[in-house]
Amino acid sequence: MVSAIDGRMEVVKKKHAHHLQLILLLAIALATTGCSSLSTLVRSNLEGLPIWVYEPQVGREQLAFVGKGIGQTEARARQLAYASILDQLSSYLGEDISSQANRELVANARIEAYQLRITQEFTSREGSNTAFYLLAVGSKPLLEEARTATLLLLQEQLAFIDTYSKQAAAAFRENRDLLAAEFYLEAACIAYQMELEKGIVQYRTLIEQVRKIFSRLSLSLLRSDQTIPSFSIAVRRGSARLSPRVVGAVLEASFDSLDGLGNPYEDHEVFFSDSAGQAAFIPQNPGIVSEGNIVVRFKLGKVFDRLAVLDADTAGELSALLEQKVLSFPYRRVSQKALENIVTAIMEYSLQGQLQNTDDAHQEFVKRYREQGLKMDSALDYAVEEDEEFIDSVRIAFPNHSYLVMGKVGVMHTSTATAHTTVTVTGEISIIRLDTGTQIYSTEQFSAVGIDAEGEVAEREAFATFGKIGAGILTRELYR
Repeated sequence: MVSAIDGRMEVVKKKHAHHLQLILLLAIALATTGCSSLSTLVRSNLEGLPIWVYEPQVGREQLAFVGKGIGQTEARARQLAYASILDQLSSYLGEDISSQANRELVANARIEAYQLRITQEFTSREGSNTAFYLLAVGSKPLLEEARTATLLLLQEQLAFIDTYSKQAAAAFRENRDLLAAEFYLEAACIAYQMELEKGIVQYRTLIEQVRKIFSRLSLSLLRSDQTIPSFSIAVRRGSARLSPRVVGAVLEASFDSLDGLGNPYEDHEVFFSDSAGQAAFIPQNPGIVSEGNIVVRFKLGKVFDRLAVLDADTAGELSALLEQKVLSFPYRRVSQKALENIVTAIMEYSLQGQLQNTDDAHQEFVKRYREQGLKMDSALDYAVEEDEEFIDSVRIAFPNHSYLVMGKVGVMHTSTATAHTTVTVTGEISIIRLDTGTQIYSTEQFSAVGIDAEGEVAEREAFATFGKIGAGILTRELYR
């Protein structure tokens, strides 16, 4: 009986001794690990990980970041651990870490700008994967300074967004819908560029405001004259007749034109809606083709181009929405002078000043207008050197014609170099009222050049070019 009791007492003594040893070990561990909590120490011992994984000990002027990565290989796990450190830095600073800092950390295990170093590494197994841990320690003052600069930038960006939004609301109340849209787009571009997607909600809200403005816009024809061509349109917020008129809308008209040599191109002219929401348009380019369509669309400023660089999809969507508002105006120009009949002759002279029987300038001149539907009768058969004699002959030959387009062009200079001949011709073209013989318009003198291996071909080319240029110059006057 006594021996049994002694045995149980011995077991109790051993258990107490074990507990005392455990307590002693924990006390020693606490003493050596500074401020680490007991729970952290226990967790560290149980999970077999360093204490710094849970509770890194750093100085008062330092900040610590613990990164963890899990991968099938140690290299992949290490890569993910570095990515974790960079993500934490970005979150702390409030902005994405620069690509230079990223490369510096991965390549050299440090970022000098923040005096940040990788001070500890640890690997362990988690099932079939490798877990990799990193401890990065950086300068708290430098990190806080960078964080403060980011916060100041954020505050500045928010202030700009607020200002642009208020300006947009004010412009909208004044029926300046396109200006309001541009203010909203300015704010949206700022919101889109805010770090770590802090402005994404605002960006979407601002773009929705622009979308609503664009969807309501409309263009409608008020008055027109297809023979000039000219028209007036109304710009409205909505399609109803009583919808608010939009003030100061920037519009762009596009139409087919011919350059000085008769080559086709598309021209664009900008005009604006007035305080009554109306916009009048007459093409300022005399080279506009005689028959075609003038297409009018809303035009946005450079802010829209910036949005297209930042967010091409959204810019494309908004552009397509505006494209639905396009107005097309068909026209057919009429020359009042042509209605009274025009006769023409472009006479060519040699280097010696003699009238030639060539007609390259005349043919190109007449061809330009014939292609545009403007008829001119030729008086080249009556060409003589004396102006008065020529005009009298034309007046008799064409009693039903009111205007004579008379041109005189001669060879001024010929030179040959490197097997090519260059010919320069100079002259002028005038419009004469046949009933009085009065000159009502003159191009003044202008020149044209022809170049070819053969002198005769170069001369003909120079005369033909003169005819093309002259036709372009006279266009405005003939349609006045």
